[in-house]
Amino acid sequence: MSNTTGEFLMTAQGLFLRVLVPLLFVLTCAANPMPAVRTVSLTAADSTTLKATYFAAAKPGPGVLFLHQCNQQRKMWASLAERLAASGVNVLTLDYRGFGESGGARFDQLTPQQANQMVTETWPSDIDVAYQYLLSQPGVSHDVIGAGGASCGVNQSIQLARRHPEVKSLVLLSGGTDRNGRAFLKSSTRLPIFIA
Repeated sequence: MSNTTGEFLMTAQGLFLRVLVPLLFVLTCAANPMPAVRTVSLTAADSTTLKATYFAAAKPGPGVLFLHQCNQQRKMWASLAERLAASGVNVLTLDYRGFGESGGARFDQLTPQQANQMVTETWPSDIDVAYQYLLSQPGVSHDVIGAGGASCGVNQSIQLARRHPEVKSLVLLSGGTDRNGRAFLKSSTRLPIFIA
């Protein structure tokens, strides 16, 4: 191979690597914008720090709050949240008090009575703080808000919808609810619900 041919190949390869590959990357990202993801610290009514992750869609759109199951943490929703944000849905995932990076007594170290007290007396207001944060984000359409939960997050999602009639849909995965939740679901003809 002559020096001229080698220089041409190096130049063509260099052009490809330095110009075309980054250009293809930018065009791909423009076609499917990556969501802006940020970890947020929320303050509960009693000053406990709650950790959440916000996945912002590239343009204004619906919002959804995801609540994890009681043997997980908010990161269980990361893959789904990224895909939803890339498709135009703003997503907030929350670590309950006592889970993941959130403060408070560790849930798995509580007695059953203490755990029940935390779930029924403290989590609802913590979840309301997260919900208000979601609503406060630019680009979140207040007319199209949903909530989703898995396992113990099912009841928390239902109770959130009971407290906030502006919640327009529920996704309930492998969990139950209490008597008030069941009555609410039976009477909520306005609320699309996916149950699995």
